[in-house]
Amino acid sequence: MERCAVFVDPEEGGRYHQGMTWEGCAEVERVDGKMSGEPVIKGTRVLAQTIVDSYDSGSSIEEIAENYPHIPADTIRKVLAFNERQRLVA
Repeated sequence: MERCAVFVDPEEGGRYHQGMTWEGCAEVERVDGKMSGEPVIKGTRVLAQTIVDSYDSGSSIEEIAENYPHIPADTIRKVLAFNERQRLVA
């Protein structure tokens, strides 16, 4: 299984996940030509990492759902849970 390394850039204040694989997450897809092939929430152009970063920055699931009304809160929960499982492996 591919591992996820997490780096924090203090100047940017953000997390960067190098090597994060979204393979196996039913809510995330990679499509050539869509967002440069980066993992996005299925049927959207919202990067999966954007959802994770919003949550890590303190936004609640409800706030994220308000910011992205086309993404159901249940999908956000599943994406965050998948990400957490991946982090535990790292």
